[in-house]
Amino acid sequence: MFRSLIAFCLFALALLVAAPARATMEEEEYVMRVVERLASPAIHGRRMGTFGARLAANYLADEFLSFGVRPLRGYAAPATRQDYFHYFRVSGGESAGAVGRNVIGWVPGTMSVDPAKGCFIVTAHYDHLGVTQMADGRWTYYPGANDNASGVAAVLALARRCTLLGQQLPYPTVFVFFDGEEQGLLGSKALMEDPPIPLDRAFNVNFDMVGALKGRKLLVAYAAESDEIGARAFWGELKPLAESAGLELEYMRRGWEASDQYSFYQKDVPFVFMFGGMVENWDRITDTPDVLDYSALSGVTAFTWALLDRIGSPADFRRIDLASSGESGGVRTAFLGIIPDFALMVEHGVPVAGAVPESPAEEAGLQKGDIVLEINGVDMADLKALADILTVLIAGEKVEIVFLRGGQELRAETIAAPPRE
Repeated sequence: MFRSLIAFCLFALALLVAAPARATMEEEEYVMRVVERLASPAIHGRRMGTFGARLAANYLADEFLSFGVRPLRGYAAPATRQDYFHYFRVSGGESAGAVGRNVIGWVPGTMSVDPAKGCFIVTAHYDHLGVTQMADGRWTYYPGANDNASGVAAVLALARRCTLLGQQLPYPTVFVFFDGEEQGLLGSKALMEDPPIPLDRAFNVNFDMVGALKGRKLLVAYAAESDEIGARAFWGELKPLAESAGLELEYMRRGWEASDQYSFYQKDVPFVFMFGGMVENWDRITDTPDVLDYSALSGVTAFTWALLDRIGSPADFRRIDLASSGESGGVRTAFLGIIPDFALMVEHGVPVAGAVPESPAEEAGLQKGDIVLEINGVDMADLKALADILTVLIAGEKVEIVFLRGGQELRAETIAAPPRE
């Protein structure tokens, strides 16, 4: 009898010790399945307005249905797939006339059940680049496993924890998958113009390209503080939570404007942005599920869960101004919209990962792979030089940019814009 009791206790202890590991492995398998589904050939790269994007949106809504996630707008029970869709029509640009659809659901919290009184809005864009024609005439597609099926998988894993796995967060959490991010943050802009809940007590957490860390640091930008947690102290709150999930953080000073949290920032909504950094298969047909780091992706989910569980009420936070937070310490007087490539090291100059949509840099034609050498005759030796020039340029001033592309030195002119708030 005594031996049996000891054996039972040891078995129960083994179960308690093994449970977290099994939960982690099970979540890794789930996020892998999500990425494989969204990056599959059947979905054709998920470009906004295409049949593939519609299939992707249907899949996300069906996951919400299977979890028991609630539609945010009014609906007649039982919920249907359509109840999760937020449609918008594009009025201008190359996508004019296209119809996009955001996918939105929510869960109540233990401390509050009314998202209008304060909620976290956890987001990721699900669209990608669609199909492309190869040099030999064959058509193929951009899988977009890291960009951004990985971010979608993290959001779904959080929603799944709140419902099927029986865990609960203190405050209401809204889950949003944006369409049209690749065409200029169109889905998040549309939601800001027609928000289903008041935004004055909301707090955004956005994921983009968080699936290929492979030992690298997770880049984090934020614009949030409360009476209890100041802006500098906020970073101190994030780091131990990340470490407990097996992640190391690095503060992202540049380029954060290029994803959907920027739409929230423009509406004075505090945010945290998680970004895995630029990788060599960005926007390539080689961005496939087999190259992702699913252990780290599951760690991003665990880190975010801990953050939402411990940070307190979203209604207590306010947005801070990042326009004057450059490395130079000076106040920005102009905006160019150059997105540095944080993964590429060069001996001299600022490597470019892209340009903020509708920015002077985009108008100048800057592209991924360019290296900025000079701006108005000032040597751009590094990121600090780029930050410094933004404190002396004047909005409306003509700007000449000298840059390398494929080893050839090129010049382009544009007009500096006012600092973006």
